[in-house]
Amino acid sequence: MKKAFIIFLLIILAAPISMKAKSTDSTQIVLRNFVMAIIKKDERLAKRLVIPSVKIPEIRENTPIQGVQTLPSHHKNARILLAHFEREYFNNNTFAERIAFIWEVYVENNKISRIKVISDLSNPFMNEPIKEYQEKFNKQLLVPAYFPFKVTHVQGNVIYNEAIWFYRNKNGKLSIQATPHSEKLGALEEYHALTLRNGQEAFMKDIPAGYQVTFLYDDIQYTVKLEGERKLYQPLEKELIDVVESMFPNS
Repeated sequence: MKKAFIIFLLIILAAPISMKAKSTDSTQIVLRNFVMAIIKKDERLAKRLVIPSVKIPEIRENTPIQGVQTLPSHHKNARILLAHFEREYFNNNTFAERIAFIWEVYVENNKISRIKVISDLSNPFMNEPIKEYQEKFNKQLLVPAYFPFKVTHVQGNVIYNEAIWFYRNKNGKLSIQATPHSEKLGALEEYHALTLRNGQEAFMKDIPAGYQVTFLYDDIQYTVKLEGERKLYQPLEKELIDVVESMFPNS
């Protein structure tokens, strides 16, 4: 999430007042307990802090929450909660720090009476590198709608003009690399050609822990790999083909 977006939100939402970090009023106590419940994934405590009609928004990604900031709101009896996921480190010693959510939380009579979702970035199928790439290069990247395993983590990065991201759990990993490429793909060594359900040409090959498919779409070359821990999960060719076919519009 870019700093400009955060600044914009804070200009719109923040009131020109200051909050003391050590405030002990009842609202702060309720919010502090609620934040701890979210970080620790303590559903019972979180539900005790809200009135029965309030639904706590779902955090759909399992990446741990590293911290939650409490910010002022211009609405009466409300505060802004801005949560970050744990930092994700990459092989080149860089890291990504992603915002998990921004909620506006209302507290009345020592209970949370309303939670308004301002931004929800916890969905593992809409992660930051994909959106960053779209903003930089005005290209709508293809993302899967089908996964052969339950996704628990998403990581990714944009390096120059290349986007790399992957979905994984403890048994398997689905990785996608998107690179600009304007020329038609010729015969690729060690690959065999295949035609996808929508008529799209693609090339597949075996890799040590699974399979890899390469194809060209909208002047972007995609390399999609499905890999598994052979003792726990052994990918099938059809599974990767199903993943790739699910990436196309109207699939």
